[in-house]
Amino acid sequence: MRTLLLAALLAACTTASSTPETPGPQPQGKMTWTYLDGAAPKVDVLFVIDSSAAMAPYATQVQQTLQEVAYTAQQRLRGPRANLHVGVLTGDMSLGGAMQPSSLVSGPYMVDRVTPTIDLRNYQGDFSTTMLAMTAVGTAGAARVEPLEAIRTALSGTQNVGFLRDDAALAIVVIAAEDDASPGDPVDYRAFVQGLKADADNAMIAVAAPAGSTRLTAFADGKVASLDSDGIVAFIFQNACVPDASSEGEPFACLDAALYDADPAVAGVQPSCTVSDSGGSYEACSDAVATPCWRITSDPNNCGDAHDFTIDRGADDPPTQTNLVRVECVTD
Repeated sequence: MRTLLLAALLAACTTASSTPETPGPQPQGKMTWTYLDGAAPKVDVLFVIDSSAAMAPYATQVQQTLQEVAYTAQQRLRGPRANLHVGVLTGDMSLGGAMQPSSLVSGPYMVDRVTPTIDLRNYQGDFSTTMLAMTAVGTAGAARVEPLEAIRTALSGTQNVGFLRDDAALAIVVIAAEDDASPGDPVDYRAFVQGLKADADNAMIAVAAPAGSTRLTAFADGKVASLDSDGIVAFIFQNACVPDASSEGEPFACLDAALYDADPAVAGVQPSCTVSDSGGSYEACSDAVATPCWRITSDPNNCGDAHDFTIDRGADDPPTQTNLVRVECVTD
């Protein structure tokens, strides 16, 4: 089971290189640096896991797979930034579409939102432990399994407000030991999910279920793995094309040069630099300049004896996942 899962998780999208360009000398005592400082992938992930007694023969296998998914996701998706929502439903409609609660999470779903300067997570522990706890739904749920109706109820009501974000991709994975028993047409449930996004391609669906699960197959438009195969949750990461966190680059660059001091009367070096990326140009941070703005400091942990350069974006992300920052400074 884990072989295909890891292959899908390790398949990265094409991104810009995260290695800063070697600074080159320029006329008139200037040097330039270009480095990758990209936004975190913004994805709302919804697991819908069968909690009926029919799951008992598969429970250990599914739990092991989800454990590896959670660990790998933590290693690969949590770089300098993170921007994920993770929710868990069961197919038990006696719960009314409520997401699976966890004592480790404050709220009905997991919020993993981090930038270099803020931490807005709604959980205290590490990502993998929290995600694994949320997906442990047990096998004591209702015998009638209705994952499709649970999805529609959960995403169209008011009890899970905030889980869906207009500018985030939506990825749904259903894990069931028997076919769906919801009252509606599975094609209509699929249309509902796709209608949640302006671009239907931003709503991904994958299903793991026994062979012959015709309703779930129709819902997933054929994207189905056998419950006892290697493909239980691989589709979610493959279709969402979530890259390795290293593809975000780093939120800083090391400027290894003697920078010109534009104001010797002020303590420390007051550099003269022009800074831009795909979002525009930036001024140096000061009491009069709000974020986003740039700073040059000294941080031996990042840059040793070189200057540590960063764009302070506050609570915001860089404009794109492949955002390149260009820094040009006057040198002595």
